[in-house]
Amino acid sequence: MLRFGVFLAVIGFGSSVLHFTDVQFRLVMWAEEGQPALGLGIGAVGVLIAVLPAVLRRRPQEQQQPQQPPRQQVYAAPTQPFPQPPRQPFVQAQTPYPPQMPRRGPVPQFPPRPPAQYGPPAGHAAPRDR
Repeated sequence: MLRFGVFLAVIGFGSSVLHFTDVQFRLVMWAEEGQPALGLGIGAVGVLIAVLPAVLRRRPQEQQQPQQPPRQQVYAAPTQPFPQPPRQPFVQAQTPYPPQMPRRGPVPQFPPRPPAQYGPPAGHAAPRDR
C-alpha cells in the first residue's frame, strides 16, 4: 500500500504542477480540465494511503501498554563465583601435514613452451596431392 500511495501522490501533485507547463502525464490527461484541483486531490489521497497504515499500526501498541509504571526488579548478588577452568600455558599447535619433499625433474612452466617446429614430425613425408 505504501508504494501505491506514493505513486498516487507523485502523479497527483506532479500533474497539478505540470498543469502550468505544456507537459502532462499521459495517465491523467483526461483530467486536464479539472487541474490543478483534481491533481491536488489525487496527491492527498495518495498521502493518506501511504500514511494511514503506519498510524493504524501505532494505535494498537499504545492501547496494549499498561497504565502502571513498570516495577523495579531487584537483583541479588551471586552467592558463589562460577568455577573457572584451570589455565594452561600456551602450546604451539602442531603442523597438521609433514613437510613436502622437493620436486625432482624438470619444473613445468606456464605458459607451456611452443613446439620447436610446426609440421609433420621428422622422418615422415608430407602427403602429396595427386
